[in-house]
Amino acid sequence: MIPRPETELMVDEAANLIAHSSQPITLIDIGTGSGCMVIALAKLFNQKFIAVDISPKALAVAKKNARAHWVDKKIKFLKVNLLSPLIKNYKFLLLASSLIILANLPYLDSKWKNLLKSSDSLGLKYEPKIAITGGPDGLDLYRKLAKQIKSLKKVNLTLLCEIDHRHGPKMKKIFSFAKKIQIKKDLAGLNRLAIIKIA
Repeated sequence: MIPRPETELMVDEAANLIAHSSQPITLIDIGTGSGCMVIALAKLFNQKFIAVDISPKALAVAKKNARAHWVDKKIKFLKVNLLSPLIKNYKFLLLASSLIILANLPYLDSKWKNLLKSSDSLGLKYEPKIAITGGPDGLDLYRKLAKQIKSLKKVNLTLLCEIDHRHGPKMKKIFSFAKKIQIKKDLAGLNRLAIIKIA
């Protein structure tokens, strides 16, 4: 739940997409955590914003932060797992002429504890385990998300994902059904942002 510079890169990219869109945008922030991304964007734009998280504690923090920044009325907060049940809501899909999905999901692999032994420069010891671990290779949740998104291929959808710098090739394989996949570097020159155009 601790924002980092890589997260700023995702916000900048989302802001650019919204600013240059000729259609109304529905932005969904999956795994919103503290809500920092969706709150920052809600302060800049008048669009439809949805923040989802599986953790009620995280949602409580996000709602508190949204109120502090006077954007709580602009954001709908939902306790759901990834995109479910939004993908089954056809009324929602019809209203969402253009979708931007932010996914800063847990992506550390099973060796994440070794990072704590050597250094904690990332502040990992303060993070809830559910917020940082993504299975043996760190990509379990992105695989689940890809399966859900397959049913949205006819929607104008752009997915922005924060990833480990080693995950680019696997992300391209996981989202092989996408129209276009671009991997962008962060300020340190590492591949940290996947921009996935679905349709």
